[in-house]
Amino acid sequence: MEQLKVKDIIERIEELKKQYPESEVLEMPVYIGDDDELNGIHCAWYVEEVTDEDDYACEMINERAGNIPFKDKALLIS
Repeated sequence: MEQLKVKDIIERIEELKKQYPESEVLEMPVYIGDDDELNGIHCAWYVEEVTDEDDYACEMINERAGNIPFKDKALLIS
């Protein structure tokens, strides 16, 4: 497994633009792994789409204090 690179994020965005209107993709919120205080720097390995059908990811997002409640779809970088 290789560390996530900017090109991987761009490729994923291009894939999403084939599924959804570009304006919708550009307005998708981005969630980043669990470290609100930035008390450490962590490598990222994945960029993935999360939809309201992903019960576990939605629950994790909604449990976090300070997060805007999950709605529709988003990108998760972890």
